[in-house]
Amino acid sequence: KLMKYLGQNRLPPRFYTILFCFAHEPDRNLKESTLTWIRSRRAAFAARKETVLETVFARLLSLLAHHPDFDTESKTLKQMSEYILYYLKCVATEDNLSLIFHVAQRVKGVADNIDPSKQADERLYVLSDLSQALIRSWEEQNNWTMQSWPGKMRLPSGVFRALESHERAQEIAKKSWIDDDLIEELDPLVRKAIRNKKRKANDGAESARKKKSRGDRPKKEKKDRPIKTPRKKRATSGDDDEESDEGQLAPETEPKRKSGRKSN
Repeated sequence: KLMKYLGQNRLPPRFYTILFCFAHEPDRNLKESTLTWIRSRRAAFAARKETVLETVFARLLSLLAHHPDFDTESKTLKQMSEYILYYLKCVATEDNLSLIFHVAQRVKGVADNIDPSKQADERLYVLSDLSQALIRSWEEQNNWTMQSWPGKMRLPSGVFRALESHERAQEIAKKSWIDDDLIEELDPLVRKAIRNKKRKANDGAESARKKKSRGDRPKKEKKDRPIKTPRKKRATSGDDDEESDEGQLAPETEPKRKSGRKSN
């Protein structure tokens, strides 16, 4: 229903954020079908030069910052990385990766406006550094070149608020909110996500190629079988003796078999 109403533009774009929570969905078919649908929406937005899904990334980080299981332990942050990697698999391309990275950086320059507190702010900054590290690794693993985003992006005011001073902003920007050891452990996660993404793409191409080859294969024409003329039966006399060339009976030289070839 969520995808149906989003596709019909009956819901605001912020509801796209919920779809990226399918990163830990146990139903594999549901997870993959959702990923495919989001990619189709991304392509539609890109054709209209709209950045709906790129700006949703800020809301995703805010949602993860208020996740009930969130903490700063490495194990938990790796689980949070799965949400970010699922978002990148759905949305990221070489063309829009710089904008996604810019949004991740902007989150580090604001404060939480849902539950204003120092703890909520610090969760945002941890997720900002975590997502920046994942995006850099994503760029490197894909051999992409990411340029700095030239424009400015306004974050939603209902979710974020401005910092109290420029000095506080400088203090937050200079500090690293995740450990270097964790950054090194992110590369295998990114590599695994990209490998799964490429395998699915190759499987889809191989399936399409097989279907095409089967469709292009010429059909065999049915050939009419030649009608065989039945052979005429050899005329036989009432006797079991064969006629000679002169028309006379040839003498019987061997005893007859009851089941001979000429017996009735």
